[in-house]
Amino acid sequence: MKFKRTLRTYWGLNYDQYTIPTDFNKNNSINEDEFTYYLFKYRTKPDDPMDALKYRIEYIDNDIVVINMDSRNDSFEYECLQKKSQKGVELHYKKNTGINEFTGDRSKPLMKIYKKGDDFYATSPLIEDGKEIKLKEEE
Repeated sequence: MKFKRTLRTYWGLNYDQYTIPTDFNKNNSINEDEFTYYLFKYRTKPDDPMDALKYRIEYIDNDIVVINMDSRNDSFEYECLQKKSQKGVELHYKKNTGINEFTGDRSKPLMKIYKKGDDFYATSPLIEDGKEIKLKEEE
């Protein structure tokens, strides 16, 4: 199922305010017909909501995706640039939009999202030590 977000504002910021390197997705633009989503959710420990980490991966535009994590004791929110890869897309850190600053390796993608059949999967050092997870697609 394909979803496309047409809203151009996000948390009061106009998309035109973003600065994207001109060569970031040069000749590698994401084909919206093949790889467009609106929102993914993932929760660790689904049977224990008090200790669960809740992740949201929200598609803003072909190039911009926001990764958000919230738990009882911690949270972060990072704006990422989405870049096409051989398997799917890679999300590269762009800037912090929450309270906690990212302190990891900015030369590597924060997340890789790919499809297996009709389902989306991801790997990320931010989620369960990089193990493969199945993402729940939401509207």
